[in-house]
Formats: sequence, C-alpha cells, structure tokens
Amino acid sequence: MKIVLSSVLLLLLCSCAHSKKAEQQDVGGVSGVINNYLDDKGKNIQEQDGDTAAVAVPEIAQAAPQGNPTTDAGEIAKKPAADKIPDEIPGIQKIDLTGNARVDEWIDYFSRKDRERYVRMLERGSVYKEVVQNILVENGLPKELFYLAMIESGFVTHAKSRARAVGVWQFMKGTGKRYGLSTNSYVDERRDPIRATEAAAKYLRELYEVFQSWELSLAAYNCGEHRVLGAVMRGGTRDYWKLLEKGFLPKETQNYVPKFRAAVLVGENPGQYGIEVKVPEVIYPDLEAVEVPSPVALSEVARRAEIDVSEIKKYNPHLTNGVTPPQYDRYEVWVPSKQAKALTANVDSIPKVRVSARVQRENFEEKYYYVVRSGDNLSNLSRRFNQSVAHLREINNLSSGRLIAGQKLRISVKSYHVNSRLVQKATSKKSRRVASTSRSHVRLHRVKKGETLDSIARRFGVPIKSIREINKIARGQIFAGQTVKIPL
Repeated sequence: MKIVLSSVLLLLLCSCAHSKKAEQQDVGGVSGVINNYLDDKGKNIQEQDGDTAAVAVPEIAQAAPQGNPTTDAGEIAKKPAADKIPDEIPGIQKIDLTGNARVDEWIDYFSRKDRERYVRMLERGSVYKEVVQNILVENGLPKELFYLAMIESGFVTHAKSRARAVGVWQFMKGTGKRYGLSTNSYVDERRDPIRATEAAAKYLRELYEVFQSWELSLAAYNCGEHRVLGAVMRGGTRDYWKLLEKGFLPKETQNYVPKFRAAVLVGENPGQYGIEVKVPEVIYPDLEAVEVPSPVALSEVARRAEIDVSEIKKYNPHLTNGVTPPQYDRYEVWVPSKQAKALTANVDSIPKVRVSARVQRENFEEKYYYVVRSGDNLSNLSRRFNQSVAHLREINNLSSGRLIAGQKLRISVKSYHVNSRLVQKATSKKSRRVASTSRSHVRLHRVKKGETLDSIARRFGVPIKSIREINKIARGQIFAGQTVKIPL
C-alpha cells in the first residue's frame, strides 16, 4: 500500500500547476486522488500540527489562525439529507483577513507604490463586482473571492499570462475545460466573466472541500493543487504560514495569500487608505442568454436584437471571431434583457454562415442542461455538477427541492439580474458617494506616531464622526503611516 501511495504521490507532484505554470493532467477532478491522500495521512498531520513549535516570524505565526486546518477532508463527503442540505459547504470558514508584516507590505504597495494601477483595477472590477459576487455567494463561497480575480487579471477579460492562462480568472485551457469552458479558434469562454466565474466557483468549492483551509485553497489556485498537496505532505502540516516559513511553497505562492488579503482590505475600505474609486452609474445591465442558431455572425444577431454590434461584442468577449462557435448547432449569446425579447422573436431568420475550419461537434443540451432521472435530488446533483443547492435553485427558479423524472434542469447561468435575491448590493448609495468624493473636498493626512483620531480631529477642527465615516474607520482605530481623508 505504501509503495502504491508513494508512486501516486510522485506522479501528482510531477503534475503541472493550475494557472501560472504548466497545465495539469485531468485526474478526475481535484477531490478524488487528493482526498484519498489527505484521508490516509490526516491523523499524522493533525498530530504534527499540534506538536509543531511557532514559526520563525512571530507576527505572521500569531496573526493568521487557520480556521480548522486539521479537519479530515474526508468528512466533507458526509452530507445531510437532501431536504436539509445547507446552501454552503458544510464547515466552510470565512476568509481570514488578519493583517501581518507580509500583508502590510502589500497594503503599502497597493495604497502607495502602485496606487494608480490598483485604482484602475478597482474601477474596472466594479463593472463586474455584482455579477461575480452573486455567483460566488449563491455557491456558498465568500464574496471576498471577487478580489482573487482582481489580482489574477485586473479584470481584463482578454488578459493572457506567459503560461497562456486566459481571462478574468486566468484559467489554463485544460483546467477551464474540466469545469465546462469551451475553447477553440471561435470561442474562448475563459474570457466570459459570467461563465468563467461559474467555473471558478466550482474549482474553488472543490479546493476548499479538499484542503479545508482558504489559505491552502488560494495557494493551490495559484500554483496547483498537487504542488500544495506535496508541500503539505513534506511539511507535515496544513498551516499555510508554517509551510511558507519552511520554504515548501514557490516564491510567487508565498506572496499570493498576503497579496490577496491586502487587496481585500484596501478594496473594501479605499477611503481609509486615501484612495478614491469612481464607480460607474451603470454597473452591469440585466442580461439574458438567448439561444441562436450556430454558427451565425454577431452582426446578424445584433440586427435582430435592434442593438449595435459593439454592444453584443462587449457582453460576449469570448466570441473571438465575430461568429458563434460552429461545434454547436445552437449557442447562447448574452443580450441585455431589454433587447432579448426582440432577438428571441427573430432568431429563426438569422442566416447561418459557412466556416472552413473543422471542429469537433459538441452537444448543446449537455452543456447547459441535465434531464432528471429517477432517484435524482438536488443534493446529489449539486455534488455531481459541483454547485451549491442554492445556485441550482436560483438558476432554475425552483421554489422547493422537489424534482420530477424527465424534468430538464439548467446547470449553468441562464440570466443575470442585478437585483439577485441572495446577495445584497456590494456597496450602498452612501458608500458610493463617499468613494467618489472629489479630492478638492478633502485633505489627505498621513498619521504620525502617537496621533489619535481625537488629536487629528482637534488639529483640523473636524468632528471625529466625519473622519470615521469618510474613511470607514471602526472603533477609532488608526495606525502610524496610514493616510486618512480630512473632509473640508
């Protein structure tokens, strides 16, 4: 048994990473082989975690509790009954956003050294924020994972890494295919913010089910789940910070979690760091996926929808050749809800185009739908398609969990509406007004050692409450070196 496990581990460690490295072999998803390893080794790792002394850098070791890093990953398979299944992964932890020396370095980088680029990423991301966070929360994931996409791509839909990872979530071709994203010379769904977010949600759910730690899950998203598994086995711990200090993680991955935490802390409280974000009035329109014949020219789709072709291309950045992909006899195009009715009424009049390239035909129905069989329920289907019960209910508009044999069940997003029932808007009108406050109405002040909110308020003759509100400062906590806005 040990010989077999060692051989499999060697194969896993030789596998390639998710995004920035080379592409992984598909071994049936993350959960299978990795979960077996963690099951077999779990008790030994738990004992070593309990006996391991503090790491060399005290502030890092003390600042980042790991939630429940020693939980046996096999326990995740013990699901409650179908009618009682929660919307979230059992035992899921909130993402720890505690600061430490490494996080502070990245906060300083985003808020001072690389401020202009960071602000551009925030402003670009604000267009997609509600879309992304709706899908994340419906799948039982923390909405803060929105910032994972931001540090991956800066929300540039056509972003491409040197390792050929593409899109907002920077998927490699093989990993994207594993989670339902089509890629060929006519379509690259890694560039579709909505479909790619659904794929990322599936991948992140699976990573968390395996590692039971957001730090390790994020590390695996960066350098590959097999590489993190190898680090866990060599280090004898599931504590990301201990693995970091022991040097078992790649250099880029050592910075990845601190960088993510800093991006969240600054992005959620930009005023506290003297950053102004101009949020566009129109965040993202309500969209409908309208089924059209394929292949057809987007210009013809736009004509039937009574909309400019540039708008169709804007909401379908994944259609790279100006036509829908010929591997399907039908395809769904994102169209603003107001124009969807006009397009639906005229789809039969859209002429197909001839394409010279040979493509492997794929089944349209299997991509978007599943026909319910006897014995199916939302619980087992959520595991099969790696989505939450809540998400399946939402995209199928189900008021209960009852399914009927022969029922056609949607397994991917059919529409996006800003007023999602499951997610509150990311920012209130009040916070948007604060975020867009002009520099001409504020003064920036860098906090000096020994200064308090009270002393700063007295110095500038401004109420403490006003300084707290414009900077979103809770309980009066400020620190030396922090930049605060002083309302004039």
